[in-house]
Amino acid sequence: MTLRREVAARLQAAGVPSPDADAAALIAFVAGSRAFDPRLDAEQQQQLEALVVRRCAREPLQHLTGVAGFRYLDIEVGPGVFVPRPETEVLVDVALQEPFESAIDLCTGSGAIALALATEAGAKVTGVEMQEQAFAWAQRNAKGRIALLRADVCQPLDLSPVDLVVSNPPYIPQAMVPRDPEVAKHDPKLALYGGEDGMQVIRCVVARARELLKAGGRLLIEHGEHQAPDVRALLGGFEQVQTWQDLTGRDRVTGGRYVFPGRAAESLRDSN
Repeated sequence: MTLRREVAARLQAAGVPSPDADAAALIAFVAGSRAFDPRLDAEQQQQLEALVVRRCAREPLQHLTGVAGFRYLDIEVGPGVFVPRPETEVLVDVALQEPFESAIDLCTGSGAIALALATEAGAKVTGVEMQEQAFAWAQRNAKGRIALLRADVCQPLDLSPVDLVVSNPPYIPQAMVPRDPEVAKHDPKLALYGGEDGMQVIRCVVARARELLKAGGRLLIEHGEHQAPDVRALLGGFEQVQTWQDLTGRDRVTGGRYVFPGRAAESLRDSN
């Protein structure tokens, strides 16, 4: 049995959801090579064994390697910051459907979304994060490519108006504990739970967007698969409101184009 198959078998027995991919990632991390079955010296074998034990205990793979892939970027992550997920790339895809010169990412966490928008659109992007440890990770990742502000999105922000506001806020209802230990035990609770109904921070994001968007600017919010109707209901004063699905067909992002209250009233009359 090859080393990769042996590690994958141990991970599978521990209930790790993607044992083959994780085995390959851990071996490549230790070996510094993506060869299928690299030779490891004694020190590397010892390092790999320690990492496999931790992964079998369901510590996130990204915490072990220190990196999470997000679109074209390697984002540094670890304890104290939310690990960016593949489904969040849908938010960036939708944002890039239209040109924009400036954007604000509320609840930026590691800075993954802000950095993707800045690098792929060449835009001026500011990430806003309240939690101290997450903000420190965002600072490590920023490297001068984005601006950062440590602030609470449920309070007014001293920022200039922008073309786009995006957010992947905490949106899990307080009583709904995630099943995966990687999430429940290792992602920061402040990055997961959005109050009793999961909508508490989303409401704050919508309020800040009304203050921060230029007329005609767009708001895009990631949310849970059953929350799209509730998010759409919050978007009074927005036009072209719609929901986009992730790659599994689940409702994942809702947004619209901001109009001033006068124009919103005119649009409402025109629709009647």
